[in-house]
Amino acid sequence: SQQMNSTSGGSVSHLNYDVTTDASQHWLPGWEVAVVGLKPQGQRVALLVVATPSTLQAQLTNVAFGFTLAIPLVLLLSAGGGYWLASHAMWPIQKITHTAQDINATDLHRRLHIQRHDELGALGATIDQMLDRLEDAFQRQRQFTADASHELRTPLTVIDLQSSRALEQSLSLDDCRRALAIIRQENASMTRLVNDLLMLARADDGQRSIARERLDLGEVLLDAVERLALLAQAQSITITIAPLPEMCLQGDRDALIRLFTNIIENACVHGDGIVRQVRIDASLASMAGQTSAIIRVTDDGPGIAAKHLPHLFDRFYRVDQARTRNWNPTGDARLTEKGHGLGLAIARWIVQEHQGTIQVQSHPGSGTSITIILPTAPPSLGRL
Repeated sequence: SQQMNSTSGGSVSHLNYDVTTDASQHWLPGWEVAVVGLKPQGQRVALLVVATPSTLQAQLTNVAFGFTLAIPLVLLLSAGGGYWLASHAMWPIQKITHTAQDINATDLHRRLHIQRHDELGALGATIDQMLDRLEDAFQRQRQFTADASHELRTPLTVIDLQSSRALEQSLSLDDCRRALAIIRQENASMTRLVNDLLMLARADDGQRSIARERLDLGEVLLDAVERLALLAQAQSITITIAPLPEMCLQGDRDALIRLFTNIIENACVHGDGIVRQVRIDASLASMAGQTSAIIRVTDDGPGIAAKHLPHLFDRFYRVDQARTRNWNPTGDARLTEKGHGLGLAIARWIVQEHQGTIQVQSHPGSGTSITIILPTAPPSLGRL
């Protein structure tokens, strides 16, 4: 309630009134109605009704119409944006899937090249690196197969020619002996190649195990030199061994003899007739808290060009691709050819299995030096 003062004829009367607003619009739609009750002396004597046009209904209608148009549009935009985002996010996965389906053993050159700085980009880069390794492995396998086939084809051809010649012609006893000696020589060469291939294949598959026994490295070196005495004599090469310190290793005796035999033999047969001396010296050195034996095999041959050094330990790699084959009555293939290019590959594998390292230093005209570093046996094992 509210009090109002009114002045009439010098007298003042008090008028009370109540204001009631009826916004329900049940009886007057579209209008806002205010009802005022006048109560002079506390008694209601009149009602004042005030009505104004209402915009609430129009506003509600406009809002409803706006929602009717906006909601489908928002849903459409949301669906389109979600589809675009999902497609953009799934594109690398789709590319990986399609590329993986298209790649085969003869088409390993394809790459993803996903240029993103997120997890999918890292995944794509990892897959590209894996494909690089696979392509390199397949390439080496194909090259290995081709080289092995070529190496085996040569002695098989010689054996076939010599046997056909001996069977189809009337040969003297000396000619027959010569043909049989050549066949024996090629058979020895082929047997050696097959054994080398078998060793490398088993090494790649982890089937070739290295024995561990305590060895005197000096004795191993002497055994290797004795095996090559005939070869060195045939090539007029002198093998000298410097005084050796006492060096004990934990390793495989046969494998180590094979290692030094391959290294010394390589110096003898690849010297192009220039090598006249092969020197072997050894010493002990402490490296990273471990005592190691350092063995150097040095020749006075023509040396090796720098472009060949990174590939010397590759399988079937030869600095001089020409092969020298001459008949010899001993049937020892090492005296008649320059090898199959597997000796240094086997040597590196043996060194790695003994936790060692092997290095080559060479310059044209100044000879070649191969350095082998092998860890010695722990002192706690005592002396032989």
